[in-house]
Amino acid sequence: MDRFLLKLIKTGPYTVLSKRESAVLIGRVLESHSFSNNIAWKASLQDISECFITLSQSGLSLEEIRALDATQSWRLVCDLYENYLAELSQQGVLDYGQACVRLLQEYEI
Repeated sequence: MDRFLLKLIKTGPYTVLSKRESAVLIGRVLESHSFSNNIAWKASLQDISECFITLSQSGLSLEEIRALDATQSWRLVCDLYENYLAELSQQGVLDYGQACVRLLQEYEI
């Protein structure tokens, strides 16, 4: 399935960031907030990146994601995810998860 999705993404009409490029973008988002601009958050960059791509692949809206938990730490993660989505939108690109969802919806798989 992963190879199939990767082939769809490579041949699809969207500009898609690689997972590494997404991680760089997430790093910039982390640096832009005072609460996440520290070594602990930066050390978790790969885990956060995987989390954000998984959230994108879920196809859930930001409101649905926020509703998954009411803790302060989840709200912070959701705020960072919202900023990440805004950066993707501003640059006119998709991450791997968003591209998977869109292409699977288009091909009605």
